[in-house]
Amino acid sequence: MSRISADVLEYDETVLRSVQTMINSFVVVALYLAMLFYINWQLTIITLLLFPLVALLTSTLSRKLKSNSKKLQAKNGELISDIEQTVAGLRIIKSLTAIDFVNEAFRRKNHSYTQLRNSVYRKIYLASPQSEVISSFVIAVILLIGSRQVLLGQDLTSGMFIVYLILFVLIIKPAKDASTAFYNIKKGIACMNRIMEIEDSDNTIKEPEQAVDFPTLEKGIRFADVQFSYGDNIVLNNINCLFEKGKTTAIVGSSGSGKTTMIDLIEKFYTINNGDILFDDISINNLNSKDIRQNIAMVGQETILVNDTIANNISFGNKSYTQEEIQKAAQVANAEEFILNLPDGYETNIGDRGDMLSGGQKQRISIARAVLKNAPILILDEATSALDTESERLVQMALDNLSKDRTVIMIAHRLSTVINADKIIVLDNGEIKEQGTHTELYNQKGLYYNLYKMQEI
Repeated sequence: MSRISADVLEYDETVLRSVQTMINSFVVVALYLAMLFYINWQLTIITLLLFPLVALLTSTLSRKLKSNSKKLQAKNGELISDIEQTVAGLRIIKSLTAIDFVNEAFRRKNHSYTQLRNSVYRKIYLASPQSEVISSFVIAVILLIGSRQVLLGQDLTSGMFIVYLILFVLIIKPAKDASTAFYNIKKGIACMNRIMEIEDSDNTIKEPEQAVDFPTLEKGIRFADVQFSYGDNIVLNNINCLFEKGKTTAIVGSSGSGKTTMIDLIEKFYTINNGDILFDDISINNLNSKDIRQNIAMVGQETILVNDTIANNISFGNKSYTQEEIQKAAQVANAEEFILNLPDGYETNIGDRGDMLSGGQKQRISIARAVLKNAPILILDEATSALDTESERLVQMALDNLSKDRTVIMIAHRLSTVINADKIIVLDNGEIKEQGTHTELYNQKGLYYNLYKMQEI
């Protein structure tokens, strides 16, 4: 957020404007220098010999400025992140009576940011008086040398010496402007580097050069010896299973067993290390990620809604849907009843993250969105786990309507919700331990049986 807002603005205000100032200043300085050489080249060369010392001092300060400016922008990003988290988690902070704790943490970071900001701007604002002191010193040297040449009659008359001094004084302002612009550019380059880190970042998902069209599923989605790891941490190992077309397959297991990772791999959010995922007989590596995701509807535990109307949230991502299609989707999702009771119906703004709605209502909006997408593959990730009994019943009815004639993959912790699944896959530590129907797995009295019995208690 900081990089795409504060850094871009800082770059615009410093680099772009300062480059224009520097170009103008260099043109003026060059013209005046040419005239100074014409009047007395010996005195001008002596004057210019002092500039390497100035350049060395300027270079030392500018290197520090660039480094500190990058740190300053990073700290600004941290502050924005803290503010965003605090606003989003305000209820929890109040509930834990942690207001003083959060305030103190913010004060410490803000104090550190303020000190660094003062340091950066101190260097910038020192550029002007620094150039004034240097200019005064150079003028003093010119007066000494030039006066001596006039008194000794060495090719410099008193009149030309006065003209020479006037021209040199006129150089001071554009030279000072160039110095200030140089400092600002150094500061802005730090912002540019942070922006370019985003611009130049590689997409870890490699798309095929000649992608194959997504198939009309006849068999389903098959994992073939799939292995995946986050860094050195192996999350899935030797995964072999089939999500059959038109059937419901549930993935169960303890937290951290790799259930959500399997879903992420199907949607091509990550690239598998070994093995393959096949849509019918077509490798996921030959399919474009956009094509895959267009054929998948997702209903998750956390419903992502935006600060907009009900209708725009249901049709999110596609403006081609008609009002009639949106209403039909809401009816299938058992959402129209509560929508029509809202002040403006489908045009009611639901606030930031849908805060005007209850958990069950949010979830039914999410289901309506999936209904409207009408994708052949449906993924349910703990879609009812955070709901009360009545809301769960309504949402489950909506999910049953949505699941008809689709390939359904569902993740569940509550095993009571997967009893009727056509197949259940039991994961443990990234490996498939058991596969089968509820009755088959229950009778095996293995891992699934133990998990089910624990939840019965």
